[in-house]
Amino acid sequence: VLACTSPIERVRNILQVARDGGIEPSIISVEGLAFANLFEEWTEPPHEGPPLAMDEDSGDTTPPTPSSAKVILNIGHRSTLMIVWSQDRLLTARTLDWGGMDVAQALSGKYSLHIVEALKELRKKGFILTSNEGATRDQTIFSDTIKGVVDDFAHELHLAILEIESDHQIHIDKGFMSGGTCQIQNLGPYLTQKLEVPFNRLKQIPAHSALNFESGGGGEVSKAIAIALAIEGLKRPRNPAVNMLRGALAKQSQTLKRFVEKWGHSLAVAGAAFLVLMVWSIMRDSFSSDMASQAYEQMKIQAKNVTGGDLKGARANARNIRKFIREQEMDAKNRKLAEKVQTITSALDVFKGLTESTPSKKNLVLDVQKLIVDNDKVEVQGFIARAPDIDVLANAWKSLSTDGKVEKFRPGFAAKGGKTPFGLRLKVNRLKGK
Repeated sequence: VLACTSPIERVRNILQVARDGGIEPSIISVEGLAFANLFEEWTEPPHEGPPLAMDEDSGDTTPPTPSSAKVILNIGHRSTLMIVWSQDRLLTARTLDWGGMDVAQALSGKYSLHIVEALKELRKKGFILTSNEGATRDQTIFSDTIKGVVDDFAHELHLAILEIESDHQIHIDKGFMSGGTCQIQNLGPYLTQKLEVPFNRLKQIPAHSALNFESGGGGEVSKAIAIALAIEGLKRPRNPAVNMLRGALAKQSQTLKRFVEKWGHSLAVAGAAFLVLMVWSIMRDSFSSDMASQAYEQMKIQAKNVTGGDLKGARANARNIRKFIREQEMDAKNRKLAEKVQTITSALDVFKGLTESTPSKKNLVLDVQKLIVDNDKVEVQGFIARAPDIDVLANAWKSLSTDGKVEKFRPGFAAKGGKTPFGLRLKVNRLKGK
């Protein structure tokens, strides 16, 4: 039996984050146990572990020989996952509060960089010098800055290793690293110096030979946890996945229950609104009948007032009412027409405007033969002493044109007495006060 516990609020928060991203997860697993999928035959049932020593009163006081073990670190952005593997089985998993962000913060403080720029510098050229011989001063300072942070990590890791070796009677003789931060150059040799345990980057593992953690094009070195969690979702019942969605957080299969939980309040509001609507419909029908009767009586009273009492009794039929309405509409139309006619200037006013805008006879001699005023369209035909004066006259009348244009056209008569015939057409404003 393998039992895992976690604060329920922690699981709820993870579940809510997934739902906010449009994902309904089927499994929320444990990171440390999932990481072990990369090193075990997860398609097979779990192997039976060695028997536990139950007899504490045995006379044999010879301490058992520590078995060989290896430690695998996944050094991430903010934390490091540590698992210990021995005899093809997972012994323990720990989380260390140290990651690439700690190194970036040290570089940010040392070189006064923004944290984002510090992360870029770390990914681009992060390194540790195993020896300062031949290195420049800048390289030494950069390396020592990273070393100062890694030393804290090495100390915490050393204490964890000693504790695990004591608890499980093992001897850790190998160390492997994965994760984005493990790509700091010479991080493995430096940890080897500090811990006296050989550390190297995780390259390939027998259980998954297709994965190349050293130079994989898919970025496996920084995505080991993601790959391990994906494997957790593929496990079968004979080697089941560790799923924290249990009890109150278990995924419900009852569609109706989820529907009621999600839309129950809305359905209750909709039902109440429908009931109110039905009551209002019945009351509105009664109100409408009463209002229609009152409106009919008021219309009869108003009709008598409007017609002056002419349509009474037998005369108040549909034919006489329609005739009365037509007469009233005709009177209204005639009144509007009369008001409009009073606001229109006469043709003499138009002629006066043309005369006032025409240059003096000393400069221009013309003989008007025909003046046509049709609403806002004015047409002038006649003779002029000189042909160029036609343009002068047209320019003078542009001030009267509503669109600023005066159109020239050929009149219907020929030249006479040495004078040139002309025709001009323009639009004028016939409304008073405009």
